[in-house]
Amino acid sequence: MLQRFQLIIHASGFHVPEKGQDPIIGFLTVKRVMAHDEEEAGNVAKEEMMNDPKILGMMEQTREHTGTDATCKLEVGECFRIGWLRWTLSPLPTRLLVYSAEKDADQEAK
Repeated sequence: MLQRFQLIIHASGFHVPEKGQDPIIGFLTVKRVMAHDEEEAGNVAKEEMMNDPKILGMMEQTREHTGTDATCKLEVGECFRIGWLRWTLSPLPTRLLVYSAEKDADQEAK
């Protein structure tokens, strides 16, 4: 039986130039999918993201600047079942929380 899942997806390995700022190298986002189990939910969420024009554009920009998009990775950070009420009534965040190399370097230093 299909269940409702909410996932936090972490993307890394990107190189997307931003005018006047350090390039975007990764992001976090939230996805909701219907699946039989957590593993399938992760696969469905990543597949949907790989078909998203915004993500495809970020991969293309990475390819243009680095020569490859093989470094671009999508990983499931968290995956949990949610009920019908939350699925139906709570708003789904649709934005990407992006980070740059400068922030990543600060995190590695800690």
